[in-house]
Amino acid sequence: MPDDSALCEHVRPGDWPLRADLVLDDHLGPTDALMSCRLCGRVYLLEMLDWRGRERVMRMSLLAPEHAAGLIHDLGRGSCDAARAAAEIDHARSRARPLPWLLRLDAGGPTILGLAPLPPDTRLPSVSWRELPCDGRWVDYARSNTAIVNG
Repeated sequence: MPDDSALCEHVRPGDWPLRADLVLDDHLGPTDALMSCRLCGRVYLLEMLDWRGRERVMRMSLLAPEHAAGLIHDLGRGSCDAARAAAEIDHARSRARPLPWLLRLDAGGPTILGLAPLPPDTRLPSVSWRELPCDGRWVDYARSNTAIVNG
């Protein structure tokens, strides 16, 4: 039986098994999005921490498919109340289970370049990438600490 709190076996370097179900923010490509694995359906919330050129480093969380479907349905209906939409996104984020991996990707592909384990006892910033320095530090960390997973 698969571990519902882990990466699926399809998320691995050199591949792109993910489908964008809902883009929450975009800058030359999705920066925050609900993405699901085309092969097994596992739903990931990806949120950009850092970038350099086409490389992006994303924090990863798992979201239950029913919670993702609810958010997609609610936001797909549209709303004239931006605060309500933001509250629905925040609620979905609060239900997501953080994964101990950083996803490094080439946004031009898109292609997974690597997965880096989080350093022990590290608390990732929880704010939007728009509030972060995006100075390449997380890109450097992810490049230097790429792990072989699902291989």
